[in-house]
Amino acid sequence: MAMSIAIVTGTDTIDVATDMVIVMDIFQEIESSIKKIKYWEVSYRLNPSADREEQFQFLHTIIEEGNVLYPEELPFVRSILKPLYREGSRANVHRVRINMFIRISDDPVEMGYHEDWTVEDNPGIYSLLLYNEDSDGATQFKDGEKILSKRNRAILFDGMKTHQTVQQTSCLFRYNININFSDDGTQRLVE
Repeated sequence: MAMSIAIVTGTDTIDVATDMVIVMDIFQEIESSIKKIKYWEVSYRLNPSADREEQFQFLHTIIEEGNVLYPEELPFVRSILKPLYREGSRANVHRVRINMFIRISDDPVEMGYHEDWTVEDNPGIYSLLLYNEDSDGATQFKDGEKILSKRNRAILFDGMKTHQTVQQTSCLFRYNININFSDDGTQRLVE
């Protein structure tokens, strides 16, 4: 089973691209390593738009501002990004976080709209979210598009696109991997 990827472009269009090749055994290794994480940070305020105590998450930061905090976890980051690039090109990875959301309500909680990056931070940053289980949790874009969490699905979008997490109600834990990256100038992202 390959990882399915949706590419979100423009203001309100979702184009589904060909399946990316992350074979199931690699995906299962990623899942297994997530379940073994011992050190989680809590983000009491998920983003600047979060104004309620329910808008929190746990996260495990692997790379922050290009600095590698957990080098032993880099192989799975490479495995996730590899299908996006042709031979000889690579991504400049700025941030990698594993997000963990815990069901806190029988109703979906919207976690607050935000952008992963701003022009001031660094223009040209992509956001890739890899979902780790099927649930009714989602990524919702300001224009109303909503992509449900589906095991081994990734979405790729402009890091400056306004979006929010919608918390799940169908399972206790929901995980996703958020990779923020840019090209090295070779522009070899899969078309």
